[in-house]
Amino acid sequence: MSIMDIFTFFQVLIVSFAATSAMTLFSYAISANYGEIYKEPVLLTHLLTRLKFKLSIISKKNLGWLLHFGMGFFFVLSYHFLWLYNILDVSVNSAFILGIVSGAISIVCWAIMLKIAKYTLSIDFKCYYLQMFIGYIIFALYSAAAYYIY
Repeated sequence: MSIMDIFTFFQVLIVSFAATSAMTLFSYAISANYGEIYKEPVLLTHLLTRLKFKLSIISKKNLGWLLHFGMGFFFVLSYHFLWLYNILDVSVNSAFILGIVSGAISIVCWAIMLKIAKYTLSIDFKCYYLQMFIGYIIFALYSAAAYYIY
């Protein structure tokens, strides 16, 4: 691996950590404000339980967080290639578009996962998907800003 490859990996890692943290703070704030469980790592832990993964609850919680931040890394890595090859520029407008696309992809993925797991937690899914969609716009905007600065 060349120095540039290592630099790029750490750039994407740092940007994804910052953007995922910003989105997570948004989800936690909305959860607290509305008294709902809109926290992706918590929902992933419940999902792992519903799918009967043979792990301790601590391992499921850690895996939930790892999956959450891993998806953030995947999205920022995707953004990186779009920016690197000048498919999109690093701007507010393109970040907004990336947020809309990422939010739509995430909603579809969550809907499929929840259906497969026959999820029974009683939350308002329309509001959950709306806050997730907005969260991904925040995520993408934060990604672009952090990527540009870094």
